[in-house]
Amino acid sequence: MGYVSFGPDVRSNVINSIPAVGFGNLAHLGTIVCISAVFPIVVQIMVLPAKTASFLENTRFAGKPAVSISTLVSVGITVPAAFVLKQLGFLNTINGALRALAFVAVCPSLMGWYLLDRDNSKAWATSMGLLLGMGATASIFGLVYTDNHAQDTYANCSWNLNVWEMIFST
Repeated sequence: MGYVSFGPDVRSNVINSIPAVGFGNLAHLGTIVCISAVFPIVVQIMVLPAKTASFLENTRFAGKPAVSISTLVSVGITVPAAFVLKQLGFLNTINGALRALAFVAVCPSLMGWYLLDRDNSKAWATSMGLLLGMGATASIFGLVYTDNHAQDTYANCSWNLNVWEMIFST
């Protein structure tokens, strides 16, 4: 929708392409509200494994201390990174490639090998190896080819509307 709305010069963080007037300011404010509401939920999901980690049961870090330390580490990494890393499109590309590696290649293939071991079948092991190899290859391509060819996409898109010019034109 960014290409449809703003054309080929849309920024990787589409909210920065919205003019800072009227509804544009409302959109910026809405983004701040959404991020402020969602971030605590995401942090809870990230630190939950620390709360229930069995290897911490008989230590002084069990329960609440583990959650507090995990929260401080998560926020301590995320907040400074947000100030330094400004290119949201590049971050999304890298994030997508790494998630594809983890959730499409590594996790399913390892579960297939170890949890669903099909009587040590060579065909099963080969298919899990292929899944891992092909997923890792796709992830590497995602890390190497980070350009989305915005100009070509816009030039060949059949939906060439500039919605924001229609809304904000006087």
